[in-house]
Amino acid sequence: QNQLTTLGANNNSYGVFQNCYSLTKIVLPDNKLNVTTAYPNGVIHDKTFYGCVSLEKLDVTPAEVKDIADLENGVYIPSSLTAIGTKTNYNSSGTAVYGAFQKCLALESVTLPAGIQQLNDLTFSECSSLAKIAYVGAPENEKGTVDNALPNTLQVIGTFIFYRNTSLDTVALPTNSKYTALKHSMFRESGITSITIPAN
Repeated sequence: QNQLTTLGANNNSYGVFQNCYSLTKIVLPDNKLNVTTAYPNGVIHDKTFYGCVSLEKLDVTPAEVKDIADLENGVYIPSSLTAIGTKTNYNSSGTAVYGAFQKCLALESVTLPAGIQQLNDLTFSECSSLAKIAYVGAPENEKGTVDNALPNTLQVIGTFIFYRNTSLDTVALPTNSKYTALKHSMFRESGITSITIPAN
């Protein structure tokens, strides 16, 4: 399992698990996937899990997995991952693009790797059940829970990323000097009511 180094390919006609409607759980090995010069710590390609309507959560693969039956249903990705998706500057009138987790309709919660740097175009677009998004090591609030927040390591957040995320009502953007652009249609037709934008 830990020898897996390639999961699909960029610009493939179809994602590896695209439209696997009954897929409820997959645990990827905690090693670098799809390493390239542009993504030295690995990337999950566009369309990889597009339309996997039964996946309920996205989390990071635990350091030790004795029995995957002990894990909740969802998709578990490498902790070293620094990018999800590769497409940038998507325009809805242009060539069709499919996000890595687009139309995962049952996806309710996302926990990102602590060092994630890029969430590219349409990553979570049309994930209508997505209500919780955080990252490994996120601080707890006074209630002992974690607020919806994106990690400060993020440098790129793509267009249409939360498009039609009708269950997501609040999110805090990264306090990172390299994150400088709110791209178009990021929260278009979403349920967002509150956005925390850093002063820098």
